[in-house]
Amino acid sequence: MSGGDHFLGIDVGTSYVKVVIIDDKDEIIASSAEKIGHELEHTIDKALNDALDTQNLERKDIGHILATGHGR
Repeated sequence: MSGGDHFLGIDVGTSYVKVVIIDDKDEIIASSAEKIGHELEHTIDKALNDALDTQNLERKDIGHILATGHGR
């Protein structure tokens, strides 16, 4: 992935997907949480888009991704 200097963290839990965006100064600049629905991918996209929208960012601004989740 090429792109920006922002970091994206995604946590897929039992009930919620949580997303956080961190800038190049290690500051949390956006976050979002969505209750998991029938389609996990849609829930992740919604949480990510909500967080990006709060800072007028685009996916291309994300340069690094870390994901964690509930192992089922």
